[in-house]
Amino acid sequence: MNRSAIVLFAVATCLTACSAPKRYRNPSPNHIAIVRVWVEQNKNLPPDLVISGCEMWKDKGVQCVLVPHKDQGSVRVVPALRTCARSPNGVTTLAYANPGGEISVVIDCFTNDKNVLDRTMFRSVLGHEIGHQFGIWNHVPQKCEKGVAVCGDALMNPHYEEKIDFITPADSLAFDARELKWAVITNDGEKSRFNAPQNHEVKGCVYTRVEPAPKFPHPFFFIK
Repeated sequence: MNRSAIVLFAVATCLTACSAPKRYRNPSPNHIAIVRVWVEQNKNLPPDLVISGCEMWKDKGVQCVLVPHKDQGSVRVVPALRTCARSPNGVTTLAYANPGGEISVVIDCFTNDKNVLDRTMFRSVLGHEIGHQFGIWNHVPQKCEKGVAVCGDALMNPHYEEKIDFITPADSLAFDARELKWAVITNDGEKSRFNAPQNHEVKGCVYTRVEPAPKFPHPFFFIK
């Protein structure tokens, strides 16, 4: 390979690699808390995938365990029994988190015509929603603008992105800046609780998927 070819190859490699989201890795995370997760029984709410989504945050010192009873869970996952519908502008609601630990999943959005679950998307969406319950109630904007402290590619972006199925450095910063008084975990060792009064100020978060509106073919005009 000649020198010019090497340069072109290097540039092409950089354009591909540098544009990809970076994974956050912490070789020795400090323990923060054990998070107890309860999942309502439903064939399209696999507990193993819920825990796997929660464990996406393990590099931040979080350990997730499944509990058998609802009143034991600081995070509680339930199905939202509604039809998965896309609005005219291409936005589809996948799930939403409410302060206090409850996560509602629009399970109809994760299954195909044969009722087969999209496990990858499900896991990522649960990781995002559980991130809210950790106290990250503001979505991480993907676009970095003046005055924005945390931005960039992140699991906590407001819209689902297939290529981000892990936490990124931006997610790590958002976790560090989380609202502890509105979180199910705090820096208190083994305890895992929602540390806020019932009349909390924080609002829930909706997680969506944005797809371009379908392009319809040009209409045919018939002349009688």
